[in-house]
Amino acid sequence: MSTESPNSPADLTSARALAGPSRAAVPAKATKACSRCRELKLACRRGSTGDLPCLRCEVSKSQCVVLEKRKRESASLSLKVHEQEAATSRLSNELRDNISTISQMRSMIDALERRCYALESASVNGASTSLASMGTQSPANTSVLSHHSALDSAVTRTTPRLPDPVEPTQSAIEELEHGDITTTKLGADARMLSSLNMSSSATVAMYGGKRKRDDYEGDARIAFTIFTVRCLPAIIFFDPNDPSFTHEEVFKRSLLLYWAVITVGARESPNLKGLFTTAQANTIDLLRQTVAGPPLGLHRTFANIADKRQPLASEVRDVRLWVTITIQDYFHSIAHGSPPHFPHRKDAFEQAQWLLTLSDSLPNDNRLVATYEYEEIAHSIQDEWSHARCPPDWEAEIQRRSDALNAWYTKWLPISAEESAMSTTLSNIKVHFHLAHLALNATALRGVKTAQDITQTRLKYLHQSVNSARAECRLCAEEFQPPAIQFVGETTLYIFMSAAIFLLKVIRLLPAMGQVTLIFAEIQGVIDVLDHVSGQVHAQILRQMLSHLRTHLSMRPQLNVPTPAPEDPGAGTAGDMMAQIVAEAQSWPQIETAVEPGRVDDDIWSWFGDSSFAEPVGTIQPRLDPQDPLDFIMALDAL
Repeated sequence: MSTESPNSPADLTSARALAGPSRAAVPAKATKACSRCRELKLACRRGSTGDLPCLRCEVSKSQCVVLEKRKRESASLSLKVHEQEAATSRLSNELRDNISTISQMRSMIDALERRCYALESASVNGASTSLASMGTQSPANTSVLSHHSALDSAVTRTTPRLPDPVEPTQSAIEELEHGDITTTKLGADARMLSSLNMSSSATVAMYGGKRKRDDYEGDARIAFTIFTVRCLPAIIFFDPNDPSFTHEEVFKRSLLLYWAVITVGARESPNLKGLFTTAQANTIDLLRQTVAGPPLGLHRTFANIADKRQPLASEVRDVRLWVTITIQDYFHSIAHGSPPHFPHRKDAFEQAQWLLTLSDSLPNDNRLVATYEYEEIAHSIQDEWSHARCPPDWEAEIQRRSDALNAWYTKWLPISAEESAMSTTLSNIKVHFHLAHLALNATALRGVKTAQDITQTRLKYLHQSVNSARAECRLCAEEFQPPAIQFVGETTLYIFMSAAIFLLKVIRLLPAMGQVTLIFAEIQGVIDVLDHVSGQVHAQILRQMLSHLRTHLSMRPQLNVPTPAPEDPGAGTAGDMMAQIVAEAQSWPQIETAVEPGRVDDDIWSWFGDSSFAEPVGTIQPRLDPQDPLDFIMALDAL
């Protein structure tokens, strides 16, 4: 009888031998085991004499052979990193190619959808618009189909604008019917009028489906290209022919400069709205970090120049930059009614005059000096007429300021006329000259809400204000036809709209005044020009107000008041206007013009103070916190 147990290794071996040929040997999971234990898939136990032979081989008296498990050779770390980098690079290139393809397709689709939407609108409104009139062979449409289709906003710029259905909104009606003629409830920035923006459905219909994720890298290049094409030639700090002014080089040079450029360029395209919001936030944050110049030592540059007759190019650039910062700060202090943040106004004026003495001075250096002198007149008026308080001899003060404006205009008009056509100084001098006269004479009209409020003394200033507003409207129609209107800032657009609104309010009070038909035609000319601006908010407001006023006047009784001849340059004199006012006041009940309690309107002088003709073409001036010392420098020439 055998002394081994039933489950001994010998019995297991005998049982497997009787059962037939065994399966292929599977290596055990143990790192070190003999061949017999591996075959049986059992643990290799230590024998009585040591590790070898094992207990199972010792009992069965068989040879104990240990086989080391061969481990797989691991690749080196550098080889793994190289393989991962190659795979990442390959995927990155594929992703970049796909993004570029998607961006081009998206631009083409958006352009086609805009054209389809315009054609549908034309058919609904009864307008006969052919494919030829849509500019199918225009450079803008050709660029959409090219590799640089990123400038898709050019299609919107060059495509004829179709008038929207005129349905006066409540805000447009209230603007005409309530408040005095020198105030406005619409605010100084038309971009704040969210109630007049297109609905989400209209936006989707015009620009396609809502984009779930913005390709900021591709869109940033598009915005940069738009900036270099449209805005760069008008900014005095950069050379348009500088080969180093590229997307990559500007990003390496300064993040503040980069995001300011992207902000200005993104604002020009309706399809870059998401990028504009991001770039604007980044620019504001960087401006707060740099505090707009003092930590950079720009205000000390002029004093540290060794030879002021032969300064370095970098020194001239820094002085010109600091002068612009100070002048812009001064202008915004007038607009907000707060003291300037940088008390270097007189020093900046001396530095601006020094720039004119240099042999390589720029035409825009004249612009800086002219802006400073203009600000001095504006600030003196702001001090005298702040908080609706007029000095005792206010008529003499108005005349003195008016003479100062005329002298300033006479001085700078011939100087600006000698500049090149690229410079906008001449047009801006004309714009702000008429604006200043309108605002100056309107100070005598504060509180005028009805025809009875217009006294004989006020009538003279009303007549002068109307003439200035009409001159502003004619200037808009004559010198800012597209594409010129597309290259001005938001402030200039608001100046034209404000002048037209002032005329509409005067006609609402005095419908029997002379040349109403001509004034309506001049306002319509402003609407036609502003209709080419992206967004069309200004034109939409004026169109609604003009339609409402025409409907309102058609319901009033006709007065037998003599109308001056159109060719008479003195039409609408004080005596004729007073007779019309008396007849109008006696023949028609006045409209209720009560202003809501506690409501504060924007004074017309804010148009003057917030309108710097020193602003570069294409810059933006968002409404930020007036207490923020950096609100004035938002995207100003990209510090």
